[in-house]
Amino acid sequence: MKLAESILNKLVTNKLQAHKDEASGMRHSCSLCEAKFKIDREQVRTKGGAEIKDMNPETYKLRREVIDIIYSLKRVVPDLPRIQVRVVDVLPHVRREEGTLGFAFLDSNTIFIDVDFGKEKKVNLVTTVAHEILHGAYGIRHVNDKKDLMYPYAKDMSSDTVLAEFKKWVEIYKNGSVTREGYKDLNGKKHKWA
Repeated sequence: MKLAESILNKLVTNKLQAHKDEASGMRHSCSLCEAKFKIDREQVRTKGGAEIKDMNPETYKLRREVIDIIYSLKRVVPDLPRIQVRVVDVLPHVRREEGTLGFAFLDSNTIFIDVDFGKEKKVNLVTTVAHEILHGAYGIRHVNDKKDLMYPYAKDMSSDTVLAEFKKWVEIYKNGSVTREGYKDLNGKKHKWA
């Protein structure tokens, strides 16, 4: 029995290594590579400053809107990974201090949207969802350019602008131009994260 397990583990390890080599070392998410870390309620509370809301008509409606936006982003970027959506109640001290409308843990493929998003309509939902997906799916951090989708403070952008910015950032990521320290734009110019 132990021999069979050992052989199976070796086959899986070899398959994973071949798959990672094939992907040229770029970060990507697929069932073969690794199980994305499971985000539990306590992590969201302590690291994100929010409580995951139970489903009710209000949270379901907001979640449905977010999922529809993800489908529209998928038309622009067909290989967009599967994104999990969680509706949260951002804790009052975080909302007051930071003005948080949503958040994502880097490379988690999960985004969190504040249940009160619609009540504080300073920015459209498309902008926030695209911004958080770039964090959660591609590990893109904040930038200093106030006109950019990845600027840390929310601003209203037209849907066409959001789609163009989203596509630009995914191209930068796919070019292998995203590092821990910064990124190279599509013209090859280096930038540091904010």
